Amino acid sequence: MTRPEAPDSHLHNDLPAFDAPPLVEVSISVQFTEVEGLNTAHLGLVWDKFRNEFPLVETQPPLPRILEPDRLTPGSVTVELKQTPPAPRMWFLNGSGTRLVQIQRDRFAFNWRKTDADEKYPRYNQVRSDFSQNLEVFTQFLEEEGFEGLQPNQVDLTYVNLIPGGDKQHGYSPLENHLRLWAGVPSGSCLPKPESTSLKTQFAFRDGDEFLGRLHVPLEPRFLTIDESPVYELQLTAGEHPLTRECTVSRRFWIAPMSGSCKHSQASPPRRCTRNGTGDSKLATCSQVG
Repeated sequence: MTRPEAPDSHLHNDLPAFDAPPLVEVSISVQFTEVEGLNTAHLGLVWDKFRNEFPLVETQPPLPRILEPDRLTPGSVTVELKQTPPAPRMWFLNGSGTRLVQIQRDRFAFNWRKTDADEKYPRYNQVRSDFSQNLEVFTQFLEEEGFEGLQPNQVDLTYVNLIPGGDKQHGYSPLENHLRLWAGVPSGSCLPKPESTSLKTQFAFRDGDEFLGRLHVPLEPRFLTIDESPVYELQLTAGEHPLTRECTVSRRFWIAPMSGSCKHSQASPPRRCTRNGTGDSKLATCSQVG
């Protein structure tokens, strides 16, 4: 299969580099208005466009669409429920499982996953380039089958980190040793050291009164299933709805350009996807605390 050139004229060459980042997964995702008429048979046919590089196939339940307004209030986040059975989410994986394409009727995602201790993170520019090229393959398939162009309403960039958090004998080390945001239990407190700590924080980005998107930062204590050692799973998901005319996202969220892959339309309300990270690579597999 000959891959089209990706529109990567804005690649970032000044991003920080780390010798040993705790990163185990990166996902770039675009959510769009559901493609009318795209059914399970079409999702099977599209694999033929990817099978040379992604020979492995899995079927997963579709991710739900979660509606999120520009300001969070009690009861403001709603989940769309459908009366008709949903089409599945298809996984196309390369032989080692390190690269993954996810497709469902209203979402496309590309994931890099660390499946081996020696696996090197290919860096954001490469992941973004892979996302753009594979998205172009999908949009070409839709065009060949007579479907309308995509109408994006949400783009997401997700990083999943597994931070060593102690040892099996002593349990979790204090979170303040790993995260500056957490100050820990005040000195002189009558409370003992926490057994575990979980956090969730959100940051809304605005340009004046205009809502641009959010950065979601959940942290959960986990145990690696391979040796039951404690780790902190720290996710960072930046979500934004694309600009109406250029169909790109602002550079503050570092996500791939969408030119050539979408249809100009009135902007849809901002939406937030559920987690795009799979969390099931050999190194990333975790069990929850409790």
